[in-house]
Parts: sequence; structure tokens; C-alpha cells
Amino acid sequence: MTEKFTRASRRLTVEQKQEYDEIRRKAKEDFPPLEPASGPSEKGRIALAIRDARKAQGLTFEQLAERSGVCDAETVRDIEYGSDAKLSDVAALAHALGLRLELVAEIS
Repeated sequence: MTEKFTRASRRLTVEQKQEYDEIRRKAKEDFPPLEPASGPSEKGRIALAIRDARKAQGLTFEQLAERSGVCDAETVRDIEYGSDAKLSDVAALAHALGLRLELVAEIS
């Protein structure tokens, strides 16, 4: 027998809100947020280009997955959100959207 739990909420008192705000402030002092990189990573730029092209062409995740012929809608979504992906899947999406995927060797 499974029970369904519902979310219960209650209003905080002024004192509780102040106490929680102080806890959050101290936590941020002890563990400051990481500074973002100077810009999106290469993976982030590729994901953004794929998402922008898909939206500009009015395609859904499912339609792009079908058009690319390689992956499913969940893979398209994961790639757009910056998850690690197989290069062949990324290349197939780029090709299906008319994008050019360019790999450049890093010179150090």
C-alpha cells in the first residue's frame, strides 16, 4: 500500500525568516559561490549553437533526433544542456541543423 504525500507549507514568522537569512549569509561567507569562467566553455558554446539553431528552425527535440538519425530526443536535450556526449552524436546534430563542427588542435 503506497501513500501519497502532499507538500505542506507554512508561513515563517519574522524571527524565523531573520534566523534563516542569517544562516544563509553565514553559509555564503563560509562557502562563497564559485566565480564563473570568463565565458561559456567550448562545450557550452557548442550546446548553445545547437539549441539556437534548433529553435530558429522551429524543431522539437524529437524532430531533431529523427532528422539527425542517430540519437533520441533525450540525447538531444542532454547535449543542449551541456552533458558529455559522443562526438558522433554532436556531429550528426550539427549536420542535421546545417552547422559546421570544427575541431582545432590546441597549441601550447
